[in-house]
Amino acid sequence: MVLGGLIQWLPAELGSRQFYRIVELVLDARDEDFDLEPNLDRIPRGALPQRAVVIVFSPLVDARTVGVLRDLRARGRSVVVVDVLSGEPAVNAGSEQADLALRMWRIERRGIWILLADLGIPVVRWERGLTLEAVLGPISQRRMARRSGAFSGVSS
Repeated sequence: MVLGGLIQWLPAELGSRQFYRIVELVLDARDEDFDLEPNLDRIPRGALPQRAVVIVFSPLVDARTVGVLRDLRARGRSVVVVDVLSGEPAVNAGSEQADLALRMWRIERRGIWILLADLGIPVVRWERGLTLEAVLGPISQRRMARRSGAFSGVSS
């Protein structure tokens, strides 16, 4: 499922053809020509199987994403977030206001991670050059199993 512009669904499959379908959907989600803002507050209950593990790839810059994640956890779904943001905003070196804005941005980003941890949603960073297995490696199967409706921690 792609939550950018229009909500789009892609059935789960394996192989390189599926990889390219995912890439195409992600690139389409970045298209800024959408006038329609989808209601992301509620994903239909029947959209995901009860035992599904939801892996979300997001730069975590849209507050609506946090709402969707909160909703999925409230429904008892296992959720893992892969933070794909690769850097910080560029600032003018030596500018006091720019330095302050960057510090505030860092605090806000850390706040999102803490909020997700409080919801029982682990967050891992996607480091350039790593495979998905390497990125998700810190989250063991034991931690992926639901315990009282929550995960056992956050990896950063």
